[in-house]
Amino acid sequence: MKKEVIIKDLRISYLEECHCKSPKDTLIFLHGWGGTSFSWEKNITDLSKTYRCVSIDLPGFGASDTPTDVWGVPEYALFLRDFLNVLDVEKFILVGKSFGGRVAILFAVNYPILLNKLILIASAGIEGRSLLLRIRIEFFRLGRILLEALFGDSSTKVLNFFYKIFRIKKETNFYKSLIKERIVSCDLSSYAKKIQTPTLILWGSDDSTLPLRIGIKLHKLIRDSVFHVFPTATHSVAEERFSEVNKIIKDFCL
Repeated sequence: MKKEVIIKDLRISYLEECHCKSPKDTLIFLHGWGGTSFSWEKNITDLSKTYRCVSIDLPGFGASDTPTDVWGVPEYALFLRDFLNVLDVEKFILVGKSFGGRVAILFAVNYPILLNKLILIASAGIEGRSLLLRIRIEFFRLGRILLEALFGDSSTKVLNFFYKIFRIKKETNFYKSLIKERIVSCDLSSYAKKIQTPTLILWGSDDSTLPLRIGIKLHKLIRDSVFHVFPTATHSVAEERFSEVNKIIKDFCL
């Protein structure tokens, strides 16, 4: 069932399903960069027979409001804590994919007492960026600020030229283009090492967005983590192999 709640003046849309009288636990789902709460629909259809499932449209995505400020990973982790307080969720299992996994890693370190278990699916956060890319992004950021200060809205065409020159993928949503600069430069490797929560990591062997080597590195960083690779699966492993993914999640959550 689709629901809404207000978190610090932001209207937040989320999906909540529970088709059992006594759920074993609460699963909180965080979608990837191009996703929404409905990205987990195939997983929730089955898992809601055993668990209370809550899937969020993160602020700036799906049907949720867009923050007035430019958020980074810390702001999203803080938002999740506030969201859980409003829903009166005290202990739960956090499931994060890609961008959602990035938020989940930081949340697990900042608020470990709230987590029963952590599940990371093709998670971003430790992939790093080459020096050349970081330089391109920084030049682009400074150039964008200067152009907006000088020309205001009329700088749009020049900004599009900057996207091409610096070979940075342009987001159709302007807010996403702003937060992406902050989020992709946030390396959480040092945080991953601090995770104490029992952690399951799922990855597709043919993930071209976040290659398998990143999953292997994440597995090594998170102490005692469980790592499962799905042959031939891509970055959308949770949707492509939802039946297998659901089974592994249920086994891990016992």
